[in-house]
Amino acid sequence: MAQRGSGRSIGARGGSDNALVRAASLAAAFATAALLLLCFAGPYINSDLSAKLGLLGTIRQAGYPVVFAVALPAAYLIGGWRSLVLPWPMLAALGWCWLSVTWALAPVTAAKAALLLTLVAWPTFVLVRALDPRRTALILDATLALALVVNIGFALFAPEVAASDRLGSTGSAILSGATGDKNQAGLIAGLAIVTFAARWYATRWVAYLPLIVAGAGFLVLTDSRTSIGMTIAALVFMAVFARAYPALQAAAARRPALPLRVEVIGAIIIAAVVGYLSIDISPALQLASDPEAFTGRAAIWTAVIRYFGEHPLLGSGYGSFWNIGDASPILRYIPPGSWIEGVSEAHNGYLEMMIQLGALGFVLVFFATLIWPAARLLRLAPERRGLGVWSASILFFMFGHNFTEANLFNKDAMGNVVMLFAVALVWRETRTASLGDQLRARAAQRAGGRIGVVPRR
Repeated sequence: MAQRGSGRSIGARGGSDNALVRAASLAAAFATAALLLLCFAGPYINSDLSAKLGLLGTIRQAGYPVVFAVALPAAYLIGGWRSLVLPWPMLAALGWCWLSVTWALAPVTAAKAALLLTLVAWPTFVLVRALDPRRTALILDATLALALVVNIGFALFAPEVAASDRLGSTGSAILSGATGDKNQAGLIAGLAIVTFAARWYATRWVAYLPLIVAGAGFLVLTDSRTSIGMTIAALVFMAVFARAYPALQAAAARRPALPLRVEVIGAIIIAAVVGYLSIDISPALQLASDPEAFTGRAAIWTAVIRYFGEHPLLGSGYGSFWNIGDASPILRYIPPGSWIEGVSEAHNGYLEMMIQLGALGFVLVFFATLIWPAARLLRLAPERRGLGVWSASILFFMFGHNFTEANLFNKDAMGNVVMLFAVALVWRETRTASLGDQLRARAAQRAGGRIGVVPRR
């Protein structure tokens, strides 16, 4: 009787646990959608249109803590405490951002910026690990499609909001959709085109083609040169990489140490470049010598490069360079009354991280977001090739985009969030068993037990 009763209670508990896991999976899916919507809502909320919809800003500020409070418990119920762990490169980069608060020019502002980045980055990795990658991709695709359709809808039905008085290179009014910023609208369109092109490559599902065509038309009308150029470059890269990827995976399978070599060599190269600039900034200043180049961005770059030359080790602290009043360092490197006083970013993601986090912090961020995931792409299984092509294309797109726009590790910026999702998906699919799991498997093998160390979720 005792055994029978025990069996029934275990069965009931098992059913209850399964229901709990299903509920947690549903909560994780909703949290993923909410996180993406909050991030993508940023440009809309910051636009002139949002002044009439003030509630949106409040919802966004409260939304991230709510997503965080849902994501972590849901992930724990699905995969246990290990599901809450961040990969070490991302943990190191985030940790340096928090450490920089101790020397930041505006500590409170820096702490708020680091907190927002954490509220975005940690749930991203936790949720990606908890959910099936196909569900994550579906949610991301739906968010990109929604953002694209909203922008196109405003261009068609509310041109007084979506169109500028200025004419673009096509001779028509420059479009910014509902964002109020042509570069933000162009970024959305570029990310959507690259994503849907990669999905079409993997599935040959024709439903992606109208989205690609609509996105391309809207992108051209935004006249966002960086996004247009990088979208074209990313599509060319995607075509080449898709053909070469099987050979690269085969080479990594024959030489298991190859990804590690890529990581080490990449880290050495970027550290050497930044280390040299920490000593001598003249090559960088020479590249930005024309203040009118890149629609005035070179003038901004000259000022921030000079700041980095004087503060190469630690920088100003994360999020503690712009918009901090008279304490802002930029005021010391520009003439009084300069138009640069109204700028809120360096318009270069790499310079942005260098002036905020210093040389070491920049290397940590660059390694975590570009070098490390690029190397892990070589470890993806052949059946995950579609994911690899998309991730590589997004990383390539954002690598180039950050030369004229500051998205790299920039809190909840759209480009940064999509980039983090790409990194997290690659990490999810290439995680290996822990040292403890491997030791237990070897012990079981010696004891005559079953052999098999499988990748962890």
